[in-house]
Amino acid sequence: MKAGASKRTIRIAVVESDPLRFIGLKSLFDTETDLELVSCSLAELGPRKDIDLVLLGTRAGQNLFDVMAGLKAARPDLRIIVTGSGSGCARNIQCQVLTAQFLLALLHTW
Repeated sequence: MKAGASKRTIRIAVVESDPLRFIGLKSLFDTETDLELVSCSLAELGPRKDIDLVLLGTRAGQNLFDVMAGLKAARPDLRIIVTGSGSGCARNIQCQVLTAQFLLALLHTW
């Protein structure tokens, strides 16, 4: 990056059925000034062209492959990471921390 150039903010849409997971992820990324997490539903995600990456939680009653295919059909350049869901509080926290570490490593190579 050239001297004086500012970093672009990377917008991450969290499509999650569990609001606590969004709060947990948001708190993990609060110190990253070049990342912005927003909570979105699948319906809200369609018209938003400012989203760079989607964290997609498991969707009860929906086939994840169909959901991802629909997102990719509308936005072929959209990056998607499926976060899944765990059972138990400790496992969810551990998964959030690992997801955050993975994302930070990935996004710093962006």
